[in-house]
Amino acid sequence: MLQFPMKVNVLRFNENGSYFFFDVDSGILGKSSPMLDKIIEQLPYFNIKKIIENLSDKYSAEDIESGIAVLNSLHEKQGMFISRKSLFTQGKGLSKRVSHLWLNVAHDCNMRCIYCYAHGGNYGGEKLEMNITTAKKCIDYWKENLSDGPVSYVSFFGGEPFMNREVIKFSIEYIKEILADANRKLVFNMTTNGTIYDEAFVEFLADNNVELLFSIDGNDQIQNHNRPLASGIGSYKIIENNIPKFKNKFKKLRATIVLTKENASRLKESVMHLWNLGFNDVACSLAITSDENLYVSGADLPGIHEQISEINQMMYENIRNRKHCFFSNTYKYCVSMHNKLIGAECSFQTDNALMFTPSGDIHKCHRLIDCNEFSLGNISNAEKWEDINKQFVNPVEERPCNDCWALQLCGGGCAHEGYVYHNDLNTPYDVTCNHTKFMIEDAFKLYARVYSHSPSLVDEVFSNNKYYKRL
Repeated sequence: MLQFPMKVNVLRFNENGSYFFFDVDSGILGKSSPMLDKIIEQLPYFNIKKIIENLSDKYSAEDIESGIAVLNSLHEKQGMFISRKSLFTQGKGLSKRVSHLWLNVAHDCNMRCIYCYAHGGNYGGEKLEMNITTAKKCIDYWKENLSDGPVSYVSFFGGEPFMNREVIKFSIEYIKEILADANRKLVFNMTTNGTIYDEAFVEFLADNNVELLFSIDGNDQIQNHNRPLASGIGSYKIIENNIPKFKNKFKKLRATIVLTKENASRLKESVMHLWNLGFNDVACSLAITSDENLYVSGADLPGIHEQISEINQMMYENIRNRKHCFFSNTYKYCVSMHNKLIGAECSFQTDNALMFTPSGDIHKCHRLIDCNEFSLGNISNAEKWEDINKQFVNPVEERPCNDCWALQLCGGGCAHEGYVYHNDLNTPYDVTCNHTKFMIEDAFKLYARVYSHSPSLVDEVFSNNKYYKRL
């Protein structure tokens, strides 16, 4: 039996007279009513007697008690108002096994993006490319410490990974060979700037279902300013010419935009431009840099959020028209809500990813590879993962995130951002926190709109990414 008043983390939304609620802690999402909406609104502040009194001008005591009984039933039978077991609150120490392999195959890049945390691709060190011998050692070590889970993710990163195609090809073939009898799904992905196109290599990636994520910030003006080639000339025209070639090989192309203070006001324009260019899914992230001329401040967020709401409305129309042009920032939260998934985006906190530099240094965060203090040694003399693994962040119970209503979906934020802005892995960046909370709230509104106006599409679009697979 629930005891009121009580702390609740419930999002509420009314779409043309249709009411919805989402209990963030339990993951329960459902259709509500005007009365139930009012009851939920008052739960944190009043006991049952006072709630009945407050709502008595509109509803009878019997009806209000029936509404409270509905919430009690949801609590007792489905766990509403009960926090899910977060991935970050288990308090049982470090993970002994891994699932995700991350290979930085090239610490070199043919571009010089103005906000690059990798210092032009070499992470502040010498230019390096991973060789096959090192790649094999890294893969073997990963296999020896692999978890028993049904899915493993393998990521290729840089610098620009297309600069080391030989090692990527070897790695994919070798991983498939050594795990051929493991009854395990392998998901390969790669982040690229899209300026290098090799017909045979791209065909190889497509044949092996490698998911490609392109880093591109928008039209020629924005892209050429933010992401010039190392020679200083613009990169947009090369990418524009390459995208149709990639599109011929892949059913789905994804892109990510980095928002700076200067291009933040053009987010909606950039998303539409990339949709029209041929990308199915477009995401954005805030530039993480100490350069005050580049980073997005709290004062910039209202303008960004207004654009995101407009983008979500366009995505809603895309969904209704079965047009696969999504804005991944909010779409992913809709998927999480629909499938009761828990946020787990920070590799420092999920504790199940092995990351290797070209020379075989072992890390847990690709953005902090240039910081030796976060290294776990080198593959040449590495002991078992359970012996070298270290916890660099405090348990979430000891961080400000513990009391945040968005924790279950956010997953505790990005440790790298805290390091950049506070020199502390455990202190979240408030601008990103506020940005994330808005996107969760607007994602809930998007989900409710789809449910309200096109209920037959809800499972198709949001259930376990079926929409992606179907296309």
